[in-house]
Amino acid sequence: MDKKKKRRLKTALALTCCTAALSYAFYEPQYDPCYSIIAQEDGPFGYYSNGFVYIGDEEFINSIKDKVNENDVLIIMGYYNKNGRQDPSAKIISSYLIEDREDMLEILSVLEIYSRINETDWNRSIESMKVEWICHNILYNINYKRNRTEDVDLNNEDEKLYSNPVLQHLIK
Repeated sequence: MDKKKKRRLKTALALTCCTAALSYAFYEPQYDPCYSIIAQEDGPFGYYSNGFVYIGDEEFINSIKDKVNENDVLIIMGYYNKNGRQDPSAKIISSYLIEDREDMLEILSVLEIYSRINETDWNRSIESMKVEWICHNILYNINYKRNRTEDVDLNNEDEKLYSNPVLQHLIK
């Protein structure tokens, strides 16, 4: 690629980023999640507009997997070693099935309440989780590593990757 073409691409990218940043500066998320908490032992923790949200360890989720409805959401809370360290994580099983962003926000709000009630070490912002979920769905829909993108794994370390305001604005 010649120097002129590279310079034009860099300029176009810089202008796009500046435009997105300015747009984001005036953007305020407008959502009021509709969720309720049930918190039944061996049952759903809560629900969103289209079904129940089950949250627990891998053993619990595997034990109920065949008994839930198709719109119910299963979330495995756990700790996964990443780079030799423990990293708290919330893995949303078959997350590619949920494409409605309002549903995503409701489910993530239930997850946030769960983490507060259970005093987990897991800590992510709703906006960064939504962006990561959408990115996973996009990759899944273009057939990119479907075995890795069918579930979204929301771990603490990835907060910094998906909390970029420009990325959040472009995804919204």
